[in-house]
Amino acid sequence: MSVISPIHCSRQQDAQEFLVRFLDGLHEDMNQSRATGKKIVVKEVDDEELDFKSNKINHAQASEMAWRRHLQQNQSPLINLLQGQYMTITKSDVSNTTRRVFEPFMVISLPLPDSGYNTTSIDKCIENFQEWERIDDFYDGNLKEFVKAKRRMVLGD
Repeated sequence: MSVISPIHCSRQQDAQEFLVRFLDGLHEDMNQSRATGKKIVVKEVDDEELDFKSNKINHAQASEMAWRRHLQQNQSPLINLLQGQYMTITKSDVSNTTRRVFEPFMVISLPLPDSGYNTTSIDKCIENFQEWERIDDFYDGNLKEFVKAKRRMVLGD
């Protein structure tokens, strides 16, 4: 098995970080897409695929395209069992640009509420994960500059 690098973090995250690194190392050892040693060429993402309001490529198609690209480089039983993907939506504050990106994940850290965490549900934590957040460094392709924007991650359809 691959060597797992040392873990340097707080004690609360040691178990999670160990699990993530262990699973990643296991996946890399079992990754069939790299078994031949040939260079993997992944097609660059088309602007139409990133356009949230695209009339040519809907969310399901864009999601499938992103997943296929991911699988070009990642083929192991762990991918089939433990990975999924979420959509990040980013809306420019300055123009009408809205982008989508589909990103694979094996583990998601869900935010706990500030209070009442003993009685909160997983659904509430997922809802909190999907809330809009403010960012200052979104590259707006229409304006060709970095602008303020809002972003959220969405699980499922």
